[in-house]
Amino acid sequence: MIVALLLTGKRGPLVFFLISFVFVELWSSDNLKLILKKMGKYILILLISVFIIYLYINLNDNGIESRNTIIRFLEMFNNLGENDVSNGRFELWNLALKTFINNPIFGSGWNEFHNIAFAYLGEDIQTHNIYLQLLSELGFTGFLLYMVPIIYCFIDTKKQFRIEKNTKHYEESVFMKISLFLQIFLFLYGMTGNTIYDYNVLLIYFFAFTIYCNIKFKVKNSSSLKNHKNNV
Repeated sequence: MIVALLLTGKRGPLVFFLISFVFVELWSSDNLKLILKKMGKYILILLISVFIIYLYINLNDNGIESRNTIIRFLEMFNNLGENDVSNGRFELWNLALKTFINNPIFGSGWNEFHNIAFAYLGEDIQTHNIYLQLLSELGFTGFLLYMVPIIYCFIDTKKQFRIEKNTKHYEESVFMKISLFLQIFLFLYGMTGNTIYDYNVLLIYFFAFTIYCNIKFKVKNSSSLKNHKNNV
């Protein structure tokens, strides 16, 4: 998985993947020392993978420009202070904020930002930040309607994961942990990506949400059945 992410040429997903993984592992672990030791192994694997890929690139220089993640990170640090490290995102975010300020209650309309970007910047492009895009297109009203259920789902997933873990329901806790990881990853990726407009990424959230709903339904039915037996 790590090698595959390194070869995609995407920086954000790799960074957010690692942050999500570390957060979930630290938050869910009862033995901090053990989990830090475990993560040390993963970090070592990551560093070895980076080193091997970097060597491969340098030893097989056939004139083809490589755009893998390692090269893109190196380019970013080498050009720090000279070029826009956001790849134009800062300009898009500024435009989204201006659009939101012009119509803060209801926004400019769903999926209208790319038209605004084309009019002002000459590019048919999204914001690469779903939170600013929601504010610019749906205003504060639509932003709350969209985000409140998602945040509730996240908080309840954390709560349900702890319950399943403490009650020794191994299978349910593992699935909840997966759902929690995916939700955190998508929250983070939403800061630099177009997750609600990229159907492939959006399906990942539906997958995480389905896991959460399924476990909740299963636990609720199990509790109802248990109460029914006790009453009988």
